[in-house]
Amino acid sequence: MPPVAGQLKWSLELQERLEVPMRDLKHIDHPTCLDLRQSSSTWRPASASTLFESRATHGVPRGNVNLRIYIKKKFSKPKNEKQRYFPPDRLCLPCGPQLVAVLREVKYLNFQQQKEIPRSAETLFSQYETFRKFVGNLELIVGWYNEIKTTVMEVEFPLIKAELEGIDVKLLTAETTLFWNGEGVLTYIQEMREVLHNLQTRMQKAKQNIEGIAQAMKDWSANPLFERKDNKKEALLDLDGRLTNLNKRYTAVKEAGIKIQAMVAENAELFRAVTTSHSWKDYVIYIDGMVLDAFDNFIRMSLSYLINNMVLDESVAPLFEIHMELSEDGLVFSPSLEVGDDRGFLALIESIINDIYNVAKLIPRLARGRVNYKSDLEDTADLMEMREEMSNLVMGAMKEAEEFQDSFERYSYLWVDDLQESMKNFLTYGRVITLEDLDLRPEELVTKSPPTLTQFQQQIDSYERLYEEVSRCENTQVFSGWLQCDCRPFKQALLNTIKRWSFMFKRHLSNHVVSSLGDLEAFMKAARAGLKTPVREGDYDGLVEVMGHLMKVKERQVATDNMFEPLKQTIELLRTYGEEMPEEIHVKLQELPEQWTNTKKLAILVKQNVAPLQANEVNILRRKCQQFEEQKSILAMERIMEGLCKSGSLFEVAVPDYKQLKA
Repeated sequence: MPPVAGQLKWSLELQERLEVPMRDLKHIDHPTCLDLRQSSSTWRPASASTLFESRATHGVPRGNVNLRIYIKKKFSKPKNEKQRYFPPDRLCLPCGPQLVAVLREVKYLNFQQQKEIPRSAETLFSQYETFRKFVGNLELIVGWYNEIKTTVMEVEFPLIKAELEGIDVKLLTAETTLFWNGEGVLTYIQEMREVLHNLQTRMQKAKQNIEGIAQAMKDWSANPLFERKDNKKEALLDLDGRLTNLNKRYTAVKEAGIKIQAMVAENAELFRAVTTSHSWKDYVIYIDGMVLDAFDNFIRMSLSYLINNMVLDESVAPLFEIHMELSEDGLVFSPSLEVGDDRGFLALIESIINDIYNVAKLIPRLARGRVNYKSDLEDTADLMEMREEMSNLVMGAMKEAEEFQDSFERYSYLWVDDLQESMKNFLTYGRVITLEDLDLRPEELVTKSPPTLTQFQQQIDSYERLYEEVSRCENTQVFSGWLQCDCRPFKQALLNTIKRWSFMFKRHLSNHVVSSLGDLEAFMKAARAGLKTPVREGDYDGLVEVMGHLMKVKERQVATDNMFEPLKQTIELLRTYGEEMPEEIHVKLQELPEQWTNTKKLAILVKQNVAPLQANEVNILRRKCQQFEEQKSILAMERIMEGLCKSGSLFEVAVPDYKQLKA
């Protein structure tokens, strides 16, 4: 409530509180009350009531005097007088609050039905609606003007300087020539309102566009370009979805660039700028710096994300993964750790960094005459240091990985040496001949010694132990805390290679058993068939055939007699390694010894039966030998001699040594 009206109301309310009880007391018909009314004490409240009445009636004239002075003092001044306690580039409404206070005083005095209201105040109140519009519009003008002057940026000011100077000229005219009761005040106020509103609206829209540019850059740059898969702390960097994420992010950047260019063009219209002027170029450079800073922050954030996750910290999961594999070239990593390999791990890191920097190529440079944003950022010192730090981290981890790779060099013979050649050497020398052995001693000087079953067992056992040793190797290895190596492909390939070596020796033993029994079975079948062929006197060819079978039985008798027990031992050895022979092999091993014995008996019997025929052929052979001495042709004698030697060997007859022929 206004001060004057408030004081009057307080006085009247207090007066009423005194008068009401007295009026009620007068209406009571009682001797005591009658005595009280006749006593002098009754006049004391009346005196107080008179005092408040006097206070109220005297308060109005004082208030009226104050209103007159107030109105005269303030409303005789120009309507937009600058107040010296404000900064010189800001406006204030000189009597807006005071005018409102006066109007409120009059309004409340009318409510109280006060009669002593100054005429100047009543005249002012009669123009209440007009002054309300004046004050409301002026407050808007002052507010917009001050908002423009206090929020305009240094780089924006030159663009609106001419407009502001024109506005200041109009305001200065109003300060010196226009009064509240003057003509054209409303027209002036409306004109200035439109001018300030237009400028403030354009400025506000331009600032919104600046905020929109910043937001457009934030929309795509809120997160690093590459992150762990599904944002899980224990996951690796999402390289599987790299291309998809990259295309998605690049598209967002390009769309942001289109929006930014559109907003810059719109701001040129809002500022009514000449795009070739220095002030507009400076403004574009300012926006260009915003975009450059956003790119810088994004690249810095993306590189920092990688570096912060490439640390030797057990609480931080590995970020990258490579695979150790066994290929035709030997033990290799995928991707390769070779420096200079276009598809290697180092090239992968470089491509990731390039992907991050290439974001800055997707928005055309706003400031004309300057290289693209990427070029500027590539020359930024601290970003270059971050790239160098990443490179050092990668090289350190690669060195650890190569040292780990070298620890498997002792197994290299397993994938380097030829299996068939190694088996050939083992069967010849009783052990696997290495290149070192041949370097120390020529091949012809290495002692040849066919392997025994024990040596086969030792060789197979060595591979079984090697298999267990490799099986205990870890499936993964982490280098420098962030580069994880998946060893499973190499481990499985090496285990398979060891199995092939072991299987080669086992297969040789099993094949030896099968072939030995098979050969013996086939030999006995052929021998028995040949020995059972009847031979008549004079059937030289039939006799020769039978004698050939007898000779073959004799030649393999010792070896065959001693082969069955080693074959049984071989089968038992294979069984210890989980290699079971077919049932037919066991049957043959049971039946063939007896069949061999029968074959030998048959050979003895046949030999006895053909003995007379053999003796007859011996005599014939001797006669031919005598005839040979009579031959004059050396060449013919040599051919005859060759035939005699063959026959003599077949029939177990010693043929004389003809020294003349040898001479």
